[in-house]
Amino acid sequence: MKKFLILLSFMLVAIKVCAVRIGQLYFELHEENKTAEVTGIYANMYTHEVIYSNVVIPFQIDDKGNIYKVTKIGPKAFLGVKGIYVLSIPNTIVEIGSSAFTMCPIKNLVINDLSAYCNILFADIGSSPSPELLYLNDEIITDLVIPDIQSVNNYAFYGFNCLKSILISNSVNTIGDETFTGCTELESIKVNPGNTKYDSRNNSNTIIETSSNKLLLGCKNSIIPNSVKIIGDYAFCDCTELTSINIPNGVTTIGDCAFKGCKGLSSVTIPDGVASIGAGAFYDCMGLSSVTIPDGVTSIGGGAFAWCSSMTSIIIPSSIMRIGEGAFAGCYELEKVNIYDINSWCSIQFGNESANPLSNAHNLYLAGELITNLIIPESVKSIGKYAFYGCSSLISVTIPQSVTRIGESSFYDCI
Repeated sequence: MKKFLILLSFMLVAIKVCAVRIGQLYFELHEENKTAEVTGIYANMYTHEVIYSNVVIPFQIDDKGNIYKVTKIGPKAFLGVKGIYVLSIPNTIVEIGSSAFTMCPIKNLVINDLSAYCNILFADIGSSPSPELLYLNDEIITDLVIPDIQSVNNYAFYGFNCLKSILISNSVNTIGDETFTGCTELESIKVNPGNTKYDSRNNSNTIIETSSNKLLLGCKNSIIPNSVKIIGDYAFCDCTELTSINIPNGVTTIGDCAFKGCKGLSSVTIPDGVASIGAGAFYDCMGLSSVTIPDGVTSIGGGAFAWCSSMTSIIIPSSIMRIGEGAFAGCYELEKVNIYDINSWCSIQFGNESANPLSNAHNLYLAGELITNLIIPESVKSIGKYAFYGCSSLISVTIPQSVTRIGESSFYDCI
């Protein structure tokens, strides 16, 4: 009897959700709290073009005399849809699901309440509308002033290329992940002096978490202050007009994707104090021609320098212990890998073959001299996986009796 009641209860809950189409939008209705979720839009099944280019999401809908408050845009609701010229989002929306706007170009986004928009729960980068232009009611917004609210949620302004400047108010104490990532046209970033959580010290055009000295966001006009200790994840991601940046000596960590997609970045000097370079930190920095990694760096994350297609040489210090998968994938112009210690090189943990820059460079230099006749020192006991992968400059290899283990693909493609 108990099992029957549980099953009956489940069935009763399940039938309280129904789907309707009103205008060109599809909704899922929730009877228990009289709310509605946008689940899709009527579009041409072949071209995915909408019938009407002006899409207004209502704050409420009427279905057979029943009123439902529209509070959510569901996962993949506008996935792949084309032809939206204007999208209006009401202030009743509190959540936008995963990939809701993936591959859905939007010309103009209209909102009527900036505070409400900042507090929407965005599931991922694909849930951000990422419009060409942003309107607050009838006013176009290029200089964004965050109002007196406490938080700006994850991905809220992801890919808003229309923004030229950002001003963070005194009351903001939480800025979510990748909130402003991909705002490629930013010229000015400021935090009001009265904010106790964040600052933009020394007119640096950055957002810095005051307590940790962690730089969260920069732009093409940023100057990293000497007091900064950490360059955060995605801090300069997709800042395509950044051509050079001075990383001060106090920095110890370069976060994941910190400079990803900075295609105009032609040179970068990594200071001696840096201990780790995050995954994707310089991914797709097409302009970088050479990089010197200082002694003291112990780990390079996966994809850290992947698709740096102009890179011709790199110096790997003896302090490196781990290089993640694909760290140098797509670096097809690499010609030289410079090291200073064979023993340390043999002990590096490479995530896969493209974690080793030799997979593209093929030439290994020891203190500036090309190695053709490799002599493994007697101090070496183990040669790690992929250690000399693709090192085709080698003519001979001498391995001492001290070596008891040779890892997978250590000398693969050394022809």
